[in-house]
Amino acid sequence: MVKGRYIALTGAAFLITSALNMQLAVAGSCYKHDEDFKTQLMNKAASLFNQVDKDQDKKISRDEHDQSSLSSYGVPFERFDVDEDQYISWEEYKNQMEESHNIGGKKV
Repeated sequence: MVKGRYIALTGAAFLITSALNMQLAVAGSCYKHDEDFKTQLMNKAASLFNQVDKDQDKKISRDEHDQSSLSSYGVPFERFDVDEDQYISWEEYKNQMEESHNIGGKKV
């Protein structure tokens, strides 16, 4: 009986620890990147932003977001649209990328 409880508690502790570690990894707050990575990441971010901005008005609408690969990353539109103007500006997008990848010492 005691051995069964120990195994159950150990299993539960393992699952909780795994979930917390996964959450930290997804949030990006558990690591920092070197300058080369930062440059590559921001170049890719700019390229993706421009691809998603179908009408090339330098902002991403909710429709453009929802019809793009951005929505598949699981980051909701509202997380990007900090000023709540119903558009994602390059600055909002860039800041989200920096925060989620711990660039510039920022942490989520």
